[in-house]
Amino acid sequence: MNIFFPAGGRRVELINLFKKEVSAYSGKIIVGDICNAAPALYIADKPYILPNFKSNKFYKIFKDICEKEEVDLVIPLLDYELDYYSANYKRMQSDGIRVMISDPGHIDIFRNKKKTNEAFRESNIPAPLQYDLESRDKTYPVVIKPIKGSASMKISIADNQSDLEMITNKIGNKKVKDEFVIEAFVEGEEITSDVFVDLEGNIRAISQRQRIKVRAGEVERSKIVNYKQIDKYIKMFLRSSRVVGVINIQCFLSTEGPKFSEVNARFGGGYPLSYYAGCNFPRSIINMYGNELIQNMNAKTGCYMLRYDNAVYLNEKELVND
Repeated sequence: MNIFFPAGGRRVELINLFKKEVSAYSGKIIVGDICNAAPALYIADKPYILPNFKSNKFYKIFKDICEKEEVDLVIPLLDYELDYYSANYKRMQSDGIRVMISDPGHIDIFRNKKKTNEAFRESNIPAPLQYDLESRDKTYPVVIKPIKGSASMKISIADNQSDLEMITNKIGNKKVKDEFVIEAFVEGEEITSDVFVDLEGNIRAISQRQRIKVRAGEVERSKIVNYKQIDKYIKMFLRSSRVVGVINIQCFLSTEGPKFSEVNARFGGGYPLSYYAGCNFPRSIINMYGNELIQNMNAKTGCYMLRYDNAVYLNEKELVND
């Protein structure tokens, strides 16, 4: 199986796991990026420089690569990729391009933190309260975060009304109303669950990772845990959600129990820990799209990930060019 990651970025560890798994099937890994300094390009079997998703040139170049490299599956790794592939889902289907992506209607919900919060509540899943800017019943502190945010960027915390007014004035009143959510701050352990769902909607794995330390929005240290309440609520939520492949669901363990905050319909940055704990999603993806048997997976609790920096070293002549 030949797998294409059009936005490889820094996901070297994850892509190496896929390389290991596809090697048994004589497959290859194709990686793209808009920047020739993206580290993941240099572990690919075939690297490509791509235009931005917003470019009119993107789709033709993307399609040509899929045809040339006989790509069997495209896997998005970034949030804004989900927006693009969801919007172009039918076009890609008609062109014979297979992308691992959930139902476009659910991508729209998951990419919007206000809609995600509403979806949790409709499924009787506990979630933090969200407030209108003008509402007077806020309980502080509150979190102000982008509706379509990613990697914990542009998040602010207001401890009182004065803080909120200062943050709102800085961002802009209209922008806060249109592009941000105001949410009750939840204190407690942050748990991110890596979930694998097959093409028939069966949950094959739920691997819970406790975030011990985070740097720049990405987990640096974590461990595998297993809270039955979290499993129960995830299964409840997915009964009414048409998802495919890998998603990660975030919650906080408050004194009142778990409060669910986000759904990302893609691989989470800390997924490799789940792999080493026994949840082999790359192999399951290969089997799923190759019409082979998929095994249920269980993560071994007590496994830790202690991440550190690594680097790719090369000279200028080795950089990938257009």
